[in-house]
Amino acid sequence: MPFNDPGLAIDMNFEGIEGLIGNRGVQVIHEMSMPCACITTSTTQGAVGSAKPGCTICNGKGYTYDDAVRMDGLLANLTFTRNFVQLGWVKPGDLSFAPSLHARVVSDFDKITLTTPVPVEPQIIVRGQESALTPRPAGQLADLEDLLLWEAGREFALRIKDEDGKVYRNTDHRCKGYKIIWTPGAGPAVGKTYTIKYMAFMEYIAWTTPVQRWDRDRSIGQRVMLRAAVVTQAVKQIIPPWVERVDDNAPRSDNDYTDNEIPTLRPPR
Repeated sequence: MPFNDPGLAIDMNFEGIEGLIGNRGVQVIHEMSMPCACITTSTTQGAVGSAKPGCTICNGKGYTYDDAVRMDGLLANLTFTRNFVQLGWVKPGDLSFAPSLHARVVSDFDKITLTTPVPVEPQIIVRGQESALTPRPAGQLADLEDLLLWEAGREFALRIKDEDGKVYRNTDHRCKGYKIIWTPGAGPAVGKTYTIKYMAFMEYIAWTTPVQRWDRDRSIGQRVMLRAAVVTQAVKQIIPPWVERVDDNAPRSDNDYTDNEIPTLRPPR
């Protein structure tokens, strides 16, 4: 009997795989990554492969992210694999993502954003000023606004405390998109350092080439390794077409969004 005789093994249950993803999976937002055209290609321009610091398209990161779509899949934490952690292959917080069999392909450095807010590492901000820890894009923030590294998932922060130990309340601020907006007359003085802990929509990067899995020349989907990364360090961000803005009561059509609006990601209804 040939070794590949179908009678030797139980066939893959593709409907069962999709059913598991539908019942136990999560919905994420997938954005394709593309190297920015500002990347240096000649030694006469500087280090080959480096991004232009003042580029208005990629904000000096070297990559752009767009063409956002919804994607279902299974997420799993990788830190339980102790051997991988000890060898340095996996870092705490790394995830494994198995997209739906019908999802589009995920490729190197693509961005995956969760649609459920989670608490993120506290961020240190200098009020109204740029610092080594938090940038302040020129012309993109008002006087009462500071930049958040992650998109806020709740209107108010969990806790804010400044360098003098003063704690700020919900009446002093609100969070929207990638910004914290201070109430006039409230908040730390310009130049004061404060720490903010808040809920956010985590962003992950496919940091290794996704593995395409096969069974008898039939695709059984990808396995994507994800690592948390601060991808959007500027206010400018493309809004996925299904996203509903905070100040709107109903979703708008694809053509209603512009590249300069602040996104507020919410799971589609």
